[in-house]
Amino acid sequence: MREPFVDSVPCLRSLLEYLSEHSFEIELISTTDSSYRAPSFNPKVHFTDVGMKRNARDRSVGIPATVKLVFAAFEKACREVPRVFLGAGTRGFIASGILSKMFRVPSVSFCVELPTMKTDKRQKKLLELLEKYFLKRSAMIITQDQAHSSFIAREIGVPIERIFALPNSMRGKICNSKQRVFHDKFGLQPNMTVVLHSGGLGPWFESLELARAALSWPTSWCLIFHTRQRVDGEPYGNAVFQVADNAQIFFSIEPVSAQELDGLVSSAQIGVALYSVETLGYRAELMGLASGKIGNYLKCGLPVVATDLPTIRPYIEEYGCGICVKHAEEIKDAIATILQDYETYRNNAFRCFKELWEPERYLANIVSKVSKL
Repeated sequence: MREPFVDSVPCLRSLLEYLSEHSFEIELISTTDSSYRAPSFNPKVHFTDVGMKRNARDRSVGIPATVKLVFAAFEKACREVPRVFLGAGTRGFIASGILSKMFRVPSVSFCVELPTMKTDKRQKKLLELLEKYFLKRSAMIITQDQAHSSFIAREIGVPIERIFALPNSMRGKICNSKQRVFHDKFGLQPNMTVVLHSGGLGPWFESLELARAALSWPTSWCLIFHTRQRVDGEPYGNAVFQVADNAQIFFSIEPVSAQELDGLVSSAQIGVALYSVETLGYRAELMGLASGKIGNYLKCGLPVVATDLPTIRPYIEEYGCGICVKHAEEIKDAIATILQDYETYRNNAFRCFKELWEPERYLANIVSKVSKL
């Protein structure tokens, strides 16, 4: 995986852990970045860092990380040819596809993001053409849900039987005990209602709109932004910080490990998941079970307030585990409604996770298929 945040893709982490517990030894080859925590896994997942950038804004010239991925994997594969190459993200499965051809070993493509639509009128970049080429030649493709599977089958032109769904959630028991991490960290009153936005700051999450909307909330509520990477010093982050100045808005900007995240999330009462269709386009509309923050909220029993999207609204309404809103200004009323019947929404959140998001029920089928490649 080229991107430096393997630890922050719950479904990929779940897959690697499950594979390592079922007769596979994993050689994980990726990058690190000082803005993110380095990945941490069990001893059967061996991590090789092909080079660390100083931070996400570092544009220094050097050997491309994708080339480093290929060379590092080539060196390891020469010692012991693997049963399968697994590439995550566009550059990851390009590297995986190249190695697959060299060693005549099956490749698996793990789609972290949806590929480019073929109806996109602009001239395709080389990266996008390679993405389509290697996706099409993958022995199997893993993505987050049925909507993603249908999109990939249609846009790339692969049989849908070759595509397997794995919701973007972490393995492990549901976290049904309330923690006090945020109350202790920020000195909040015991009866303060904590509304959490987990995952990052950016226009794609409508963070600025959320911060502005929170200015009109009751003083017994507070909004906390928890980020998976450091965002201080970035222009957009600074704009959000400025809006939040002297308001009941707090920032948890120290990234935590995957093992610590459940305790952090369960310290809140309600989770917010906003996605900008204007910024993300079809990737927002097809978000569905790809929203890692929603999966984490539900696992920790947090009712969800989410953007009203065609692939999110159906399960939120079916399970009664939250409320969908069209604009950030509607969040205030949604929170008030949830708080009137909080325990029902909380129990429904757990039920939604168990019946729809729990990765274990999907992993057995995927690993069985990988074992037969």
